[in-house]
Amino acid sequence: MSIQTRDFKMIAKKFKFCSCFSGCVVAVKYLSSGAKDCPIPKSVPGELMCCAVSPSSGGIFHDCAVHDIDECLWIMKELPTQVHTMAHCFTPTIAELDDVDTVSITMKFSSGAIASLDLSRLSTYGYDQRTEVYGSKGMLMNHNTSPTGLRHSNSNGETAQPMYYSFPQRYAASYRGELVHFLNLIQGLEEPRIVKKDTLLSSHIAEACEESHRTGQAVSLSYDHLMTSPSAHEKGAVTEAGSVAMEQDTKAAATA
Repeated sequence: MSIQTRDFKMIAKKFKFCSCFSGCVVAVKYLSSGAKDCPIPKSVPGELMCCAVSPSSGGIFHDCAVHDIDECLWIMKELPTQVHTMAHCFTPTIAELDDVDTVSITMKFSSGAIASLDLSRLSTYGYDQRTEVYGSKGMLMNHNTSPTGLRHSNSNGETAQPMYYSFPQRYAASYRGELVHFLNLIQGLEEPRIVKKDTLLSSHIAEACEESHRTGQAVSLSYDHLMTSPSAHEKGAVTEAGSVAMEQDTKAAATA
């Protein structure tokens, strides 16, 4: 489960607590997710390049987009049937790695819903990550946050503290939550919140997004090769993202 997904889940739980989340969106029609990294990755002479853009990172689709895909699957509760990607590289050091730094992904689902994911490594103003979910009965939005909610207003307008600088600050609470979950796992106090198939699905879709970028064509998705029997720890496991429901969606897609 990605840190970004956990961040949205923390907000979703608040909506569930006030009995709004389950009723305000219902059938999702459109999802929009934006992720713009900060700081801009740089390669400094005599130093290692930021691991996010190193040759071993897997590129932006497997290092960055996969988290947005993971979040999208948890919200949509279904698997995309087709993806289309457009991308470009504005950073010479990243282009030298045969990678890109700006990406737009469109995903189509069997229900008719559409998801739009945009990513960039070039944010100069902070760690900009937002999600918007529009459905038949309303909309949910996850805005950027800052260290405080303090704002100053005068005759010249309004100013506020900048958003969090990067992911260690933005997702500090989520990192702590993952560490607590891990400690509970090794003590046998909790069941895993994700299973192998959750990870394989996100990675499979990320590969299709990269293929679409390189070919310039939309890519239709098949999940036949992922239809394997679950390992022992997967049997009966249900994640917060709905692993059991997701497995049923995979079977439906395979037989469609």
